[in-house]
Amino acid sequence: MSLTGHYTHSSDENLDAMLKAAGMSDCMCSKMSSSKPSMEIKETGTGATIKYTCGSNTYTNNITYGEDSSVDVGGMKYTVNASKTPYGYEGTMTMGDKTGTTSVEIDGDTLTKTMTLEGVTAKRIFTKQ
Repeated sequence: MSLTGHYTHSSDENLDAMLKAAGMSDCMCSKMSSSKPSMEIKETGTGATIKYTCGSNTYTNNITYGEDSSVDVGGMKYTVNASKTPYGYEGTMTMGDKTGTTSVEIDGDTLTKTMTLEGVTAKRIFTKQ
């Protein structure tokens, strides 16, 4: 199933707690938890280009499957090493000195980004437009 498309933010689950576990400041946690980004994904032969837009800010990240890829979303910087799955991708993420897992799965028109860090799991849920 292809991830390519435009998505709008629908909801979050436990995002603030995961960001705090990652060591983010209260100010950054508040900023990230209150953001309602849209996302455009374009799959390539070796990964995906993901463009996040939140207000007037835009962040574009390239993920190459099977390689460490740097990600920056609103000042939240981390590294992802992911592999393609039938419904998206999954792999590891490293934020500072903390390591966890990340996945993006599509089910119909719903895209769910799941991140686990320091035993705390968060989800950001988007709807395809």
